[in-house]
Amino acid sequence: MKSILITLLLFIKLQAQILQNLTSFEANFTQTIDDKEKKVVKYEGKIFADKNLQKAKWSYYKPIRKDVYIQKKLVTIVEPELEQVIIRKISNDFDIFELLKNAKKIGKDLYLTKYKKYSFKLYSNGKDIQKLVYKDDFDNLVTIKFKHQKYNQKIDPVLFTPDAPKDYDLIIE
Repeated sequence: MKSILITLLLFIKLQAQILQNLTSFEANFTQTIDDKEKKVVKYEGKIFADKNLQKAKWSYYKPIRKDVYIQKKLVTIVEPELEQVIIRKISNDFDIFELLKNAKKIGKDLYLTKYKKYSFKLYSNGKDIQKLVYKDDFDNLVTIKFKHQKYNQKIDPVLFTPDAPKDYDLIIE
């Protein structure tokens, strides 16, 4: 979960540097997680992010369905296969706008940024975010590749409202 939040924040940060007037972002993504034993787990989905609303939604489609909603200091995870909703607060020291100031260009298409103990490599072709690479808390290599990026499109705010049947288990952390 922490990896998703950090990824989102870093993604927004790089977009702010590359696209000066960015207000929203949509893209399909493929996320791979490589562990120390060289096992690879692959996820596919779509991200929606709105800078003005300070909200985002990561929709995972494969191999399982899961929606992660991020709204300021609150994260809601809807997991249909488990029939549960998890609501979690984000720590007070989590500031998107402070994070947006820190990415440094270190190569033609490469940026490096840090958040707490994490270092992230962000790859761009100058027009689009292509991928984000970092190591998570378990020393797994996480790579997120973006495709079919859309910038500054109006996103219906209803999309950022968590949606789950009322009979799902509710877990508040």
